[in-house]
Amino acid sequence: MTPEQAAEWVKKLMDSYLMKASEVHFKPYVKLIGEGLERGMKLVSQAGKGDKEDAAEILRAVVVLNHAYLEDFLRNVALWLLPIADEETLNKIPLAGVTGRAEKFQLGKLAEHRGKRIDDVISESVAAFMERSTFNNVKEIMSFLDSVNVRLPSREEIETSPSEVPRLPIEGDVLGPLDAMMKRRHHIVHRADKAKTGDGLQEIADTDVMSWLAATMMFTLSIAIENFMQRHGHEEFQKAVGETAVAAAKRKALRPVPDKGA
Repeated sequence: MTPEQAAEWVKKLMDSYLMKASEVHFKPYVKLIGEGLERGMKLVSQAGKGDKEDAAEILRAVVVLNHAYLEDFLRNVALWLLPIADEETLNKIPLAGVTGRAEKFQLGKLAEHRGKRIDDVISESVAAFMERSTFNNVKEIMSFLDSVNVRLPSREEIETSPSEVPRLPIEGDVLGPLDAMMKRRHHIVHRADKAKTGDGLQEIADTDVMSWLAATMMFTLSIAIENFMQRHGHEEFQKAVGETAVAAAKRKALRPVPDKGA
């Protein structure tokens, strides 16, 4: 194989690897982000066509819906990343079928998992745990992302990064509105959005809701991009190249040797 052929082979392998990886680990997350944003924007647009009271109720519904999409996105990230997390992180997750504290269960509780692979038991336990989990503020979300080794970049990091992949900075201009959205959702769900002083309901502006939708989109899209880059970077590609080379060598070894006397 000439250097030119080798370079072309590596390029084709990289394209194939990234295409397959993005189908599983990027596109589904972008689809979910787009779906949530589209539904929210449609409702905000609809709110502008009604009277003030009806518009406010629609905007409150948008806040609750947006938070639901945010939690759904984070649960999907957890289902992908938590099963491959380190021992310390997994120790915080109860065994599937066990109630109570994660670190306490009797050996007999494993009986219902007989015949299963360890990886399957871990995945089932993560799924059951995340089904009951909620995210109520930015601090909880950032703690979760840290536990699964997802780092979100600052503006300075992006400006000094040699990467050609478009990245989204996550700083106060995103985290502030995101936290405000989550607090307002909590007030809507648990206090019916009643005014904190006096009678009536708290006012809600479409400009605030739009900024919360934008912040949620920026935040989740940045997670999707950074996680994909971290999980499918140089080391993973090298691994893929190595596996391809081993497979090619095995195929060559299994080829029948031509009978020269035939």
